[in-house]
Amino acid sequence: MLHHHAVEVTVAALRALSEAGAAIMVTDSSHMPAALMVPLAAHRSTPSRLRLQIRLLSTPIPDALWQALVRARIATQAATLRAFGLNGALRLERMVEEVEPGDRTHREGQAARHYWQHLFEGFRREKQGAQDGINARLNYGYAVLRSLVARELVAAGLSCELGLGHRQAENPFNLAEDFMEPYRFVVERQVRKLDTRAPLTSAGKAEVLAFVESEVRLGSRSFRLLPAVRETVASYIRILEKNEGQLKTAERLMAINGWRVMWVLAVFDCPVATPEEVRAYTHFRKQLLRDNFVQHQFSVYLKHFPTMAAAQAGIDRLKTSVPDGAHVAFFMLTDKQYGLTREFFGKGATKIAPDAPRQIELF
Repeated sequence: MLHHHAVEVTVAALRALSEAGAAIMVTDSSHMPAALMVPLAAHRSTPSRLRLQIRLLSTPIPDALWQALVRARIATQAATLRAFGLNGALRLERMVEEVEPGDRTHREGQAARHYWQHLFEGFRREKQGAQDGINARLNYGYAVLRSLVARELVAAGLSCELGLGHRQAENPFNLAEDFMEPYRFVVERQVRKLDTRAPLTSAGKAEVLAFVESEVRLGSRSFRLLPAVRETVASYIRILEKNEGQLKTAERLMAINGWRVMWVLAVFDCPVATPEEVRAYTHFRKQLLRDNFVQHQFSVYLKHFPTMAAAQAGIDRLKTSVPDGAHVAFFMLTDKQYGLTREFFGKGATKIAPDAPRQIELF
């Protein structure tokens, strides 16, 4: 990576680096990646694989591969939220199964909006020219990750211009951005652990670059980042040349365990005979809402938790807010048990409108 404006590199040095399979990145005046040089003749199979890539675009296979990449991306987003103990993972896990071939319903964008809202409080994702600490670090990390993926693709004799989901005519790194998707989380996890309040400096960039040493899982095996990317590229080549196997991506999709996810029903009876009791009841109800409980019926509120331990911790937080003289019960049900719930409305009863913001419809 060439940072300083006075750096001079000879053609002989560039040739030697290219022959060794090195990718050379040049930064702009703000030290953000501006250009990337990758070796073009690093693989003797480049012409034949270019023809295969062009032929592949006229088949349904790219849509199926893009579906797999988007599913992997959303699954790693959910895993990242869980790794930091943040809310929002369950909705992403369920969204994984909703991704269609070619992502026709645009689940990738929907998942991204949900993900950023939960990963960084009050955050707005900006891709170009961002100056805030979070976006600047993300953009820098993504640029480096893109160069690493592009290098592996070119070294394997693949054309980066011919993407699966990214197909912009002016983008020379469409395929690299495709294969970045399941690996973006390594940058995001690294940035989430850093102090992002200060502007991005040389020291800050060094902290971001620690993501290169990350270990990820592909299937049942653990890989460092670069070998993992090579495995993904190799699996794509097998599909390209032999039409066999599946695309290997970082971290398998997370299956939802219906016996692990918990629902907590808070049922309470609070005295409201005096102004003090009314205030205590109001405080308790607002505490439930602040903890993201949703009203199911009068004096019946519910919330889902990823595990029983999380549910018990949530109950422990609330028990200190129980008003004097009140009777409060917290019922814990697994997701499987809650799914057996049946509701009945008597004649004349007021039903909740279908578009009401009930939590069960948010997943």
